[in-house]
Amino acid sequence: MAIIAKVLSSNHFKYSRLSQSFAADISSLPDFGFVYDDAADWGFFMESERTGVNVLFTQLYEIRNYENELEGWVFVGKNNGKTYRCIIAND
Repeated sequence: MAIIAKVLSSNHFKYSRLSQSFAADISSLPDFGFVYDDAADWGFFMESERTGVNVLFTQLYEIRNYENELEGWVFVGKNNGKTYRCIIAND
């Protein structure tokens, strides 16, 4: 099993300290996809422009509206005992 997740810069995301979460529109991000070459986990590494640290974010769930239309995805990443969320809107 090899990690094949792409690295995205933290500059692509807005960060909220209050909720400790990141947000972005899918159209503003480079392509990303599977985390491992032999599994269906979807995610990416986010590289901090400030520290250079890479954090692996994997998909937690999809966000759908009452008509079952896909509105976005929620990803989760962990670093130094903290859990971060990343919400990507399907614009």
